[in-house]
Amino acid sequence: MACIGRDNPTAQFKVVLPRDIGHEYDIDHRDGLFYIRSNKNAKNFRLVTAPVSHPQQKNWKELIAHQVDVKIEGFDLFKNNAVVTERDKGLNKLKVLDFSTGKW
Repeated sequence: MACIGRDNPTAQFKVVLPRDIGHEYDIDHRDGLFYIRSNKNAKNFRLVTAPVSHPQQKNWKELIAHQVDVKIEGFDLFKNNAVVTERDKGLNKLKVLDFSTGKW
């Protein structure tokens, strides 16, 4: 996936993560961090963060670890919260992270 900053819309695209066979991921951005939902070593996906300046896997910090029985379906970022959609025992559930407290 490649991106450019909104402050410089004519800039060259920058590769965030190079293609890797079998690696599926979604990326969003908030306050200098990329939030990445990835199936890398995580069949049911995990959610990690990485600095925009160095998004390589070696810099990933786990926000939600992979769970064998719960799949992370997606996530949305807002000003004060992150909302994660999980599928657990066939049911969709929402988890809300309060950025000001760091608590779910």
